[in-house]
Amino acid sequence: MKPALALLALLLLAAPARAAEGTLESAEALVMAQYGPEADSSPDAAVRLYAPEIGQEMMDPIRGAGAVNLGIDPRYGQDNWSVTGAVTAAASALPDGKARVVARFLNFGKPTEIDWTLAPALDTPSGWRVWDISAPDQNDWAAFDMRQMLNLKP
Repeated sequence: MKPALALLALLLLAAPARAAEGTLESAEALVMAQYGPEADSSPDAAVRLYAPEIGQEMMDPIRGAGAVNLGIDPRYGQDNWSVTGAVTAAASALPDGKARVVARFLNFGKPTEIDWTLAPALDTPSGWRVWDISAPDQNDWAAFDMRQMLNLKP
């Protein structure tokens, strides 16, 4: 009996660690971290942050040297930004198990809204990966959708 318990203990220790299921709070925290001073926008971070097909497109060597230039930073909806004041985020559950997180802030003094869609990902610490980032037509900036920019299905 003791050898069986020892084997079970070894198997449990060898099993890969699984992150917790994502919550709306962890979805908000994931998005807020992208606006913090420690935000990592490196190609390696993109592979960890985004859904696999986005990470693959962003790292496609045919498209460029290591990372795709979308022409904008999707976190801000522009290639140039000046955020003043606090960034806020509010998450809501979507019917398909995804989460929508709306980030709001002042960019060049103008109210800005960026919509993040997160997909469940049990292999990540937050329980989420970025499925899409988009924004409506606002101020004098054009609407955008990152998945469309990468020619990926919605």
